[in-house]
Amino acid sequence: MVAKRQDCNDDLSLIAKFVNSDCFSPRIKLLELEKAFPPEKIERLIELDIVTKKVVEPTTCEYCGNTEINVQKIENKFFVRCEICGKLSTLKIDDCVYAEVSYGSIAEKFLSALCAEKINIEKEEAYVKGSFIIDHTPIKFVFIPLEMGEKDLLPLLWSTTLEASRTLFFVRDENLGNILNTSIPLAIGGLVLVVPLSQFNVNEIKKWISVTLKTQALEKLVLSKIDDEKLKKLVISINTNPKLSLIHISEPT
Repeated sequence: MVAKRQDCNDDLSLIAKFVNSDCFSPRIKLLELEKAFPPEKIERLIELDIVTKKVVEPTTCEYCGNTEINVQKIENKFFVRCEICGKLSTLKIDDCVYAEVSYGSIAEKFLSALCAEKINIEKEEAYVKGSFIIDHTPIKFVFIPLEMGEKDLLPLLWSTTLEASRTLFFVRDENLGNILNTSIPLAIGGLVLVVPLSQFNVNEIKKWISVTLKTQALEKLVLSKIDDEKLKKLVISINTNPKLSLIHISEPT
């Protein structure tokens, strides 16, 4: 059991280093990946379904950029003839091998370390968004593998407050500062836990989830004890949109 847990930690550490590396992108030239990681680490990423090797045929003429080309594969080379400029070019197949990255697989590996169940991916584009189940309770998650500016983060964080769901954000390390700067004016508070991948600590995240579940239970208990409908609606409004707490606090009584 200890060895298995250590293997899991090693895998998460490798994936975090991969996502935070300078070469990371949705599709990486294998030669570039090999400059950053030793063969055994790349093989492990393949075993984990994080990356998949794929030969990508040329799609444009390297001289004029035209897409009308004729490609022939002979032994270990691609021979390309442009139908527009008529020029010929040759590419080694080894130079056309790419590592395609699965953002969804990365998210699933980190969530599985939390013993999450029923991992559901709703969106997988520039970021991964979905939900998982712990202790029969759904928790939202967002995984941001690439750097995102504040203008792109703002609607994502804002939608989180509108859903009124506790959400686990785990992100490429360089996103942490932008997320913190963006979240301050939204008054997100305890709705979101933001974790950079290099600091993904299973025990700390499980503790946050545990507190989250207890808080949700307490909120339901408190609401069940409130008889004043206006006060109950106010509490629900603040829970749905934490910014309203600032508005109501500032209003004269």
